Amino acid sequence: MYQDRIQQLDKLPRDRRRRLDLFYREAAERHNGAWRGKGYSGEDYREPGHPYQFDLNILGEGSLFEYLATARTEAGRRALAAHLLHPVSADEARARQAAVRELSALPDLREAVATLGETTYSDCNADAANAWLTMAPANFPSWLAPLALLTSSALALLLIVALLALVPWKVAVPYLAGLLIWHGLLAYVHQSQVRPLLKAGFELEPEIAILHDGLSLLARQSFTAPKLQQLQRRAAALPADLRRLRRLTHWAREREKEYFYAPSMYLFIGTQLAIRLEGWRTTHGAHLQEAIAIWSEFEALEALGTYAFEHPGDVYPEF
Repeated sequence: MYQDRIQQLDKLPRDRRRRLDLFYREAAERHNGAWRGKGYSGEDYREPGHPYQFDLNILGEGSLFEYLATARTEAGRRALAAHLLHPVSADEARARQAAVRELSALPDLREAVATLGETTYSDCNADAANAWLTMAPANFPSWLAPLALLTSSALALLLIVALLALVPWKVAVPYLAGLLIWHGLLAYVHQSQVRPLLKAGFELEPEIAILHDGLSLLARQSFTAPKLQQLQRRAAALPADLRRLRRLTHWAREREKEYFYAPSMYLFIGTQLAIRLEGWRTTHGAHLQEAIAIWSEFEALEALGTYAFEHPGDVYPEF
């Protein structure tokens, strides 16, 4: 069933070809019955006291979950487990069926989801986001951000004019030294707040990138199923600026690279990034979980759509 798609892989860029090759290899293993023990068992999503999660082989190695778990991210797999473990109303079941029918007929969208993220290890993990959102608040003084921007700009300008010999070094050096000392003092005073935020930004970058790109992909589709349209409307209504958060987490990761670390120290960039990360969390943090919920719900439906495509003879239950 995938032969036509596989034959086209040679025309794709190397990274996309490699990732789709893995995607279709796993599909072939499902088709040939060689999938058991190679995927996600779902045991992390066990619920104490649940009446049928093991009796009906819902979770665990070789389970229904492992067979269905083609979701791109951890958040999607978590939502898929919730679909399998919790019954819904007949109306909701019909809405999901309509969404699955539509998604099953969209192979280009499945490939786009499978290749989201810079690497196959990029993920969207709800626990990682929750850990950042529940960190103790950082109480930066309101004057710190504009002052840091001003002094960093002054440092950059002084260095440029000194390098261009527009100002003698003997004139520029005292000002440069004074500003650097000032930055050092500020960094020392706020280091206990800055370091955890930068660490969180560094760790969240792949998570936020795939979430941003996934929701952007969702927004570009033209769906007819009411459930999918509802997810699009929820995503459009989000006040959270995920593009800005993606930029902030990107630079938090770039800051740790050798080429950028020294300039970032000179220009006080780490503290400024931490301030802006905290500002985003304070303003939009409550909506980040909603963004993850939207994407994970879509991925769970996409995983069921993949099953429906691979098993066209299976029937949809009537309610």
